[in-house]
Amino acid sequence: MLLLQSRMGFSNYWYLIVHIPYLALLLYASMNIQFDFYLKSHSKGPGVAKRVAITFDDGPHPEHTRMVLDILDSFSVKATFFCIGKNAESHPDVLKCIDEKGHIIGNHSYVHQTWLDFMPPFVIKNDLLKTNQLIIDAIEKEPLLFRPPFGVTTPSMALALKSLKMECIGWNNRSFDTIATNELIMKRIMKNLKSGDIILLHDILPKHKEVLPRIIRAIKDASFEIVPLDQLLDVKAYA
Repeated sequence: MLLLQSRMGFSNYWYLIVHIPYLALLLYASMNIQFDFYLKSHSKGPGVAKRVAITFDDGPHPEHTRMVLDILDSFSVKATFFCIGKNAESHPDVLKCIDEKGHIIGNHSYVHQTWLDFMPPFVIKNDLLKTNQLIIDAIEKEPLLFRPPFGVTTPSMALALKSLKMECIGWNNRSFDTIATNELIMKRIMKNLKSGDIILLHDILPKHKEVLPRIIRAIKDASFEIVPLDQLLDVKAYA
């Protein structure tokens, strides 16, 4: 009896040794879009030329997005805006402005919640379709570029994107502008700036009135060209 209990205890212990690290790996892979663990994501462009792309998440915002657009106009820079569906629903006029100024609009889900990524494929698909339709209603273009909420990827998301023939877009130059000071934002972006970078910013922040012009000037002073995301990645932005 003691021998049987000992063997059972060892079996449970061995199960934990094997499976806990495996589950931790799966979770870590889900949280890091650059791993391409569950699906192929575009997290950087080719490094053959000194070109980078600027992307913004979580808008549109009725005030701050328009401010960002004015700054981009002043530098003749085109960017990509990954828009949350519920924000697009509230501010279709801002979506139209983004498009009219020659920027790209991508899908950033309707609800922007982490739990969405772990839902069945049909739930994710319906969420993306709802957001796509809001964008279509505003600009008469169907987006093909999708950025997952918080950069989380899962097998369910892979199936949903495949069925919609949409491209998953990540990043490799993260500013942490939602929490960082302006000086730290500049340091993070410029420290390891390299050809093919996809820079992640957020157009819902008032701080970009000051820091965004500094970012653009610094990139240009470093002899990098800022190009639209579809040009950097050689992908179609719209169906």
